[in-house]
Amino acid sequence: RFSNTNHTAFAICDEMVQMGVQPYNVAQHVYGTYSLGRIKLLNLALESIEISSNGNVSMMMLTRQMLADTGTHPEDAAGLINYARRIEDVKMAALIQEQVNGNNGRDGKKQYHVSLRSDGSVDVAAIASGFGGGGHPSAAGFGIKSTLADLKNRIIQLSETL
Repeated sequence: RFSNTNHTAFAICDEMVQMGVQPYNVAQHVYGTYSLGRIKLLNLALESIEISSNGNVSMMMLTRQMLADTGTHPEDAAGLINYARRIEDVKMAALIQEQVNGNNGRDGKKQYHVSLRSDGSVDVAAIASGFGGGGHPSAAGFGIKSTLADLKNRIIQLSETL
C-alpha cells in the first residue's frame, strides 16, 4: 500500500504467519473496526473538504467542536487525511486540525497542526519544512499559529505552484 514497503516488511510478515499470526484478524483489528463516534467524525471531516481551483490540492478540517460533538479524541483522526488524498486528480491533501490544547490569541489566531500527504508527485516534506515542520516526501506535517482563513489561503497559494 505504501511506496516504502520493501522485502524486509514482507519477510517479517512471513515469519509472523509462520508463528501463527492470522493476517485477517490483524487487518480487522487495525483497519476494520471503528467506533460510531469515529464514523461520525469521518462524516464531518468529509463534509469539510475543499478543493483548490486547479484541483491539485484538497483540504480537510477538524475542529475541537467536531471532536466534542462526536465524543472522539485527536487520535481518532488517524488516517482521515487519506480520504482527501484519494480524490481524483489531487496531488496533495492537507488535514488542518485545530489543536485541543492550543491557546487562542486575542488576534483570532489558533494553534493548528497540518498533516500533508502526496500522491508521490509533490515533496510534501519540502513544503512542511517551509513552515518549520518536516517528514517524508509523501507524508509530512507542521504546527502553526494562524487564523483559519490565512492558513487556508497559504495552502491554496501553494497549490498554484503544483
